[in-house]
Order: sequence, then structure tokens, then C-alpha cells
Amino acid sequence: MKEDTQRIDELVGKLRFSELSDAEQSELDALLQRNPDARRRFVGHWILESDLHEDAAGLLSAPPQVSVLTRFPRMIPLGLAAAIALGIGFWLFQISLAPEAGGGASGEPSVAVVRRAVDSGSGGDTQAGASSLHGGQVLYPGPVEVADGLVQLDLYNGVSLVLEGPAGIDIVSPDLVILNSGKVRANVPPPARGFRLIAGEHELIDLGTEFGVSLGADGEGELHVIDGEVEVLSKKDPDREAKLMRTGTAMSLKRDGSTAEIAEDGARFSGGSAVAKRETERFAEWKKEMEQLAADPDTVLLFDFQTRKDNRLRNLVSQSGQEIEGVVVGCETGEGRWTGKSSLKFSHPSDRVRVEIPRQFEQLTMASWVKVDSIKLLSLPLIQSEGKQEHSLFWVLHHGHRDKPMAPHFAETTDPADEKGDRRNYLSAAKVLSGEQTGRWMHFSVTFDNAAGKVTHYVNGHVVDRHEIESPRPLGIGLADIGNWPSRDWAKGTKWEVRHLIGDMDEFLISRRAFSETEIQQLYRAGRP
Repeated sequence: MKEDTQRIDELVGKLRFSELSDAEQSELDALLQRNPDARRRFVGHWILESDLHEDAAGLLSAPPQVSVLTRFPRMIPLGLAAAIALGIGFWLFQISLAPEAGGGASGEPSVAVVRRAVDSGSGGDTQAGASSLHGGQVLYPGPVEVADGLVQLDLYNGVSLVLEGPAGIDIVSPDLVILNSGKVRANVPPPARGFRLIAGEHELIDLGTEFGVSLGADGEGELHVIDGEVEVLSKKDPDREAKLMRTGTAMSLKRDGSTAEIAEDGARFSGGSAVAKRETERFAEWKKEMEQLAADPDTVLLFDFQTRKDNRLRNLVSQSGQEIEGVVVGCETGEGRWTGKSSLKFSHPSDRVRVEIPRQFEQLTMASWVKVDSIKLLSLPLIQSEGKQEHSLFWVLHHGHRDKPMAPHFAETTDPADEKGDRRNYLSAAKVLSGEQTGRWMHFSVTFDNAAGKVTHYVNGHVVDRHEIESPRPLGIGLADIGNWPSRDWAKGTKWEVRHLIGDMDEFLISRRAFSETEIQQLYRAGRP
């Protein structure tokens, strides 16, 4: 908050001239604990006031220690330094004198990677543009929030953390993590011995172990040692002798820095096996949803990009009379949304899936799970018809300038013989895919409904735009490419010549019924990894 950063300026001014009262010192401590912007502001004052190169380099080479913080020249009392060391440590860790190329937003080096994320979101269902954790995601120093589900992180020192939402941590470094709330289970291999986790007023030092820690909003928590040993220190009383906890023991962690022995129940902390089990269950739930879609009489085409023989992609639709199949041109097999699930990887201008869908439609739903790896091209086709057909359509992700956020674009054309083609465009105003969303699975869908006179764009189960249909007319697809566009001759030598999907596709659905908003949300939730 703006008021907090302004108050930081006032308090630091008093601190500089040793005019800070005990009450104001406590106020400063509280501000630094609760407000990241205030911590950043304080660090800025630190840099201006101190010999920043020596101090910042020292902090970057080792976790923050009171002995380092007390070098803040004539400004900061020892007690306050100890109290705020962990609060500002994260921001000081980010100040790099020589940032690593390709690092995070501030150039800092990465510290962890997401191994698995199951049912993980950023607050309820993940909306378009909202951030959510996904397998393979690289993490940098800073906060990690899990609203729901299970997330397994691998720190670069080998420590594995499983967070059970709702939970929040701050990763200061691979050797130091702060638990802000919720439950976390840590598995620490021998090379990472000495790993530290801060929970409320307690510092836990691993001595080769597996343990679970919880921390409530009231600052009260618990430690359960599942295997090995953990040393427990009180931040409130640094002189108090550390307690050594061994396998099968547990203690409560009080706000005043005290502890009390309790019954050990490490089984209530989800570990890596629980994440893998839940992932397997979600995969099975998705398969059931696919079976139901395949049996739906309105489903025209359903690809899971897993049922493939040579270059033929089998249509999963089960009713008789369906002879539509996909012909894979180029494309490699990629990793799907779950372990054991494959996808189709589109990388080159020639990669595509060729289909022919001869009928016409008064209503239509198309939906696909896509992981985009690059937005550098001006258009990323999801499906596009051949030109010079009586009816054709395209559905793409589009932007006008490279590296800018992309928007869903649906268009349909009637091109009768001897007449000029009539195209109608339904370009969403919602910018739903930016560089931050690349590398993660997203669900795109569009519905066309002549009866209701509406075209609706959805991303991750949520409506992002609606358009009115003027003078309703039938739709046609005919010959078309999934993940590419077949009519590039007219664009030769222009910026539009190369248009192809760069990334993976994990599912593609075409239905001759316009799904309701509820049905689209169900489709997203059933397939959400």
C-alpha cells in the first residue's frame, strides 16, 4: 500500500539519525514483515546508505545473517536487525550485481522447478491470464502460492517440497524457505543437509530427514518428523538452546517462540506419492469424460492425440457412419498433461493434421487443450479450412505485433462459385495469451450458435468475449488443417506467409451442438491437469 511505503520513508529517516522510538521500531518491524513493497523500499534505503556492493555481494553469496545486517552503518539496532533479517532477506537476495542471462524478471537465477501440479490454481478455477503452477515451470526467488490441489517442487539442492493448497511460501534460496501459511512436506536428501525452513517464530534446520510442517493464519503451527532429525530454534529467543527432534516425534510451534510435545501424525502431510496418485486419478477421470464425449451423438470429431497408428489419427467418436480421421503430417510425439499421456508436438511450418469434414452446421463447438511454446508468429492456427470452398472457417490465436499478447479469432467464409467471398470475423478483444502463459496447458474453446445469434470465445472454461451473428447462415469446414493453414500461396513473401502452431496439442473436439457455458466449464474441469 502507498501509505506503507510513505511510512517506511519516515521511519527510515528517523532511524538514520537514531531518533526511532521503541514503538516506531516495532512498527517498522511489522511493516517489513507484512508488506513486500515496504521491504523493497527499505532495501532501496539500505543501498543508498550503506556500502552496498560489499553488503549485497555478501548477502548473495550466503543466506542473510544477523552479523551481516548489523553492518548497516549507524542505522539499525541489533535487535531490529535480527527481527527483520528474514523479512528483507528475500529482496536482498534478488539484488544481483551481475544478473544471470535468461533469469527471472529481475535477472535473478532460478532456484526450483515444478515437478507436478495437480488441481492447482490461483484461486478457484484458473481464468484467462491468471497464473497457475504447472509441471516443468521454472521458479525464481519469491512467493509461491497454491490456492488448491497439490504441488511438488524440486529445489536445485535436491530438496523436494509438497505444498497442499491453500498454502504459501517464500523461496529465498534453495537452502532457505519461509512458510507463510498452510502445509508443506519436505524430503531432504543427504547432499542438502542443513536446509532451513522458517515457520512463524521458529527456524527448522534439517539434519537429513523428512518432515511435515503446518502454519495457521494465527501464527501457530506444528512440526512432525517423519524420518531423520530436525533441529528447532526459536526466533523470539535466539539464546534458547535448540531442540533436536527425531523420527516419530512432533511438537506444536507457538507464536511466542515456545514449543510443546504432541502426538506425531506425519501421514496427514501429502508427499510425492500422494501427488503421483492424484495425477493418476485425474487422468482416469479425464478418460471417462472422453468416453462420454465419444458416445455423444452430437460429437463429430474427437482426437486425444494418443490413439495413433503410423500417420493416421483415429477419431474416437463411437457412433456408426463416422469415417472422419486425421492424417498426421510431420509432428512429433510430445508429453501430454499427465505422466503417461502423449500429445502431438507442432514445431515446423510443415507440421499439421489433415482432416475432411464435409457436412454443414447451424451450431458448432470446437475445443482444444494447447501448450503454446512461442508467440513470435503473427497467427497460430488451431484449425483452418482450405480456401476456395463453398464454406470454410478458421480458428486461430492472433495478434497484430510479434511478442504482444494474442487473442482468439474465429472467422467463417461463404465463397460461392463466380462470386466474391464473404468473410465474417469474430476477433476477441480479450488478450489471453502472453509470453508469461507460454509453456503451460490452456483450454481454448469457441461456440457458434445461429439460433441464439452468438459466437462465444472461452479460455480455461471462462467466457472472454461474445459477438452477435448478423444474418445467420450455415457453417462449413471441408478440407482443413489442424495446427496449420493450407492456403499460403497468396501470402508468399509477406509477414503472413508462415503461420503454424508452435507447441503441443493434447485434445481436439468438434461438436455439432453449441455447448452451454456450464458444459464448457465441465469440459475444462474434467481435463484440467
